[in-house]
Amino acid sequence: MSTTGLAGAAKAIWISVGCRVLIGLVSGWLWIILKKVKVPEMVALPVVGFIGSMTNTMTVMGSIFFLFMVFASMSTVLAVFENILACVREMTGWNRPKGCLFCGIGIAITSMTTALGYSLWPFQPFAEGTAWLDLWDFIVSYNLLPLGSMLFVIFCCSKRYGWGWDNFLAEANAGEGLKVRNWMKPIFCYVVPVAIIIIYIMGMISFPWK
Repeated sequence: MSTTGLAGAAKAIWISVGCRVLIGLVSGWLWIILKKVKVPEMVALPVVGFIGSMTNTMTVMGSIFFLFMVFASMSTVLAVFENILACVREMTGWNRPKGCLFCGIGIAITSMTTALGYSLWPFQPFAEGTAWLDLWDFIVSYNLLPLGSMLFVIFCCSKRYGWGWDNFLAEANAGEGLKVRNWMKPIFCYVVPVAIIIIYIMGMISFPWK
């Protein structure tokens, strides 16, 4: 059901009023059934009272859940934006206010494509029904993540193009906890890259282009 217009209003009324009526009816019928089977009132009253109070309980718990979701999403978004800002500042040497202004404008513009991609800025990059969100998902999930993982593997395992295995081993084993063993080198150097290539190719094959 749509979440806008009259349909959205009807949905909101059903959630706020209809569910309460439904739970009230369930409580009433449950009380009748318990009385017919001669369940002691000492047992029946708490059961019916618990079912009847589920409306307020679900309302409160649902509100708390979505409130925590807001906090979780905001903290995640801030962490991602901070990484972007740190990268831009390191590459350009800008101070924090200038970097924040540049990154804020860029992120706002790219975010607007997703926010308005299903209404004011329609765009179909692939199969029917796709929009800006699918384009960004393709770029990030299908390309940047696997190819970025390959770059990490090359950086950690190749001394010619990056850290090298010995330096990676020393850094990974610093501190306490589980250690990376030297016998794992063939896995990191050969098995992991092959697995990433297979995953990348399978993703390209199975992607709904048209």
